[in-house]
Amino acid sequence: MFTLYQALFSAHIYFAQFWPQISEGFHDTPMLGTGFMVLGIVLGIVLFFILGYLAYSRLGSSTESQESNPFTVSSPEKIHEILDKAWAQNSRLELYFRTRGQHLSCLIQDLSGDKLVIEPPQHIKLKKSWLNRSVIVFFSVRIDRQKRVYYKFESSITGFPVINSEPVLQLAVPGVLNMEQKRVHLRLDPPLAYVKSMRVWQVLYNSDGSLPRDISSKAEPLAQYIPAESKPVLRLADLSGGGIRIKIAKSLLGSMEDFIKANPNLIIFLQLRDKPDQDSEVHNYYLVGRIRNYFTDQHGYYILGMQYEYSARLDPDTGDIVRWEKVDPEEGVEDVVNWVVQKHLQFYREKGVPD
Repeated sequence: MFTLYQALFSAHIYFAQFWPQISEGFHDTPMLGTGFMVLGIVLGIVLFFILGYLAYSRLGSSTESQESNPFTVSSPEKIHEILDKAWAQNSRLELYFRTRGQHLSCLIQDLSGDKLVIEPPQHIKLKKSWLNRSVIVFFSVRIDRQKRVYYKFESSITGFPVINSEPVLQLAVPGVLNMEQKRVHLRLDPPLAYVKSMRVWQVLYNSDGSLPRDISSKAEPLAQYIPAESKPVLRLADLSGGGIRIKIAKSLLGSMEDFIKANPNLIIFLQLRDKPDQDSEVHNYYLVGRIRNYFTDQHGYYILGMQYEYSARLDPDTGDIVRWEKVDPEEGVEDVVNWVVQKHLQFYREKGVPD
């Protein structure tokens, strides 16, 4: 590899060749102008070698860093291998439009050559205006029982092929996959307009030790968020796919040490809007959170930090709890993860900050 030492050595050879003329020019007054001219030429040559070396080094290091960056996959074979795994594992691809807040949760239908075919939700009507539109896609691949790797890529919609009489989306296979931080840890403090309601209960287990599916009939909530109140006793501080922080009036809990000892877990019902409109689509979540930490703020609230232990699978028609499912701390609650990521991108776009 061409090194700085080689550049300086080459410059030294040129300088040595011209030094007699330079020296002669400076010692002979009539030749003073010639000496300066020759010196300028030689210094220019030296500068040329040094700048050439720096440009070569920057180009080389840029290429090497891109190829060796452990958080970037640029090999076409490796990209196909990772997408194949996502297809085999039926992983969802979360697709976001760059220029608008729309989000689609899709499944891979086909992968061949430079084409990635994905199936959007059935209720989504595809639009011709989407053709050639840039999109950002998140997905994950399970490596083993304990580990999942998250990826992000940018692509564009290249067509609308028909599979089983239904139009689907065709994307260009990306040239680069970027490994992302676990999205479960992406934390968001949403504006209150996105929170329709929230309620918190102490956990009252069934006689067999299981979590109740009819929470409302078991007991009144410990606290609930009512938007119309000037100072609500319960508020959402922030949330992520793996946990939540709530603000709850100190007057409701008394001694925090005694409360946590008696109630290490709390049941949370949370309704989040897609848009800050009264008629916006609403997502319902029942969660069981274990209190991990707390502190007191200056406005009379305890702020409780909780990690999700269980999430409820709901009946899509009635909204009733069908069953409780244990939350993997590595994966979090997928629906909450997706909502947080979607809103994070939306809020950043609205502020004019690059994704």
